[in-house]
Amino acid sequence: MMGIGKLALALSILVAFEACGATAQQDEAQVRSADAAFWKAYNACDMQAIAGLLTADVEFYHDKTGLTTSREAVVDSLRHGPCADETLRLRREALNNSIAFHPLKGGYAMLSGRHRFYVQERNKAERLDGQADFTTVWKFADGRWRMHRVLSYAHGPVPYTPPPRTTTLRSRCCSATQAAIARLASESFRSRSPAII
Repeated sequence: MMGIGKLALALSILVAFEACGATAQQDEAQVRSADAAFWKAYNACDMQAIAGLLTADVEFYHDKTGLTTSREAVVDSLRHGPCADETLRLRREALNNSIAFHPLKGGYAMLSGRHRFYVQERNKAERLDGQADFTTVWKFADGRWRMHRVLSYAHGPVPYTPPPRTTTLRSRCCSATQAAIARLASESFRSRSPAII
C-alpha cells in the first residue's frame, strides 16, 4: 500500500506534468497566432504591425541577401524592397503541413517549415514565384511573443527543386548564416547544460 507521502508526491508530479503540457500548448497557440499576424502584416506591407512583432535586436538571415540586424533595418529592408513598388505585390504563404513547433527553454520557441512566395503585378494574375525553407525563433517578453531570429534559406524558383542538402560554402557568402547557426547551437547547449559551462 502506498503511503500518504508517496501518494502526494505522485500527484504533485502528475499535476506538474499536466501544467507543463498545458503551458506548451498555450505557448504553441500564441506563437502560431503571432506568426500568422506577422505574415498577414508582411503581405499587406503594414510596417507598424511588422515592427510590433519583432524584437528590437532581431536578426534576419537570408541565403540570398545575407544578414539584416535590428527591427529598424528589417522594416526598412521591407519598405524599400518588396513593398517599394506599388505595381507589384509579394505574398508569402506557409505550407501548413510543413510547419513544426518546438518549445525552447527560457522563454523561446521555434517554428520551422517551408513557405512559398507569390508575385502579382498590376493588372495580372498572381503567380507562384518560388519556395524556401524557414526557421524562426520567437522570444517571449513583455507579455507577448515576438520574432527574434529568422532564417530563410534553400530558396528556389518554380518548379521548385530543393538545393542539395550538403553544399560546399564558398568565400564568405554564407558566413553570417553559419555564425547564426553556430550561435543558436551554442546558446541551446548552454541553456541545457548550465552546470557545465
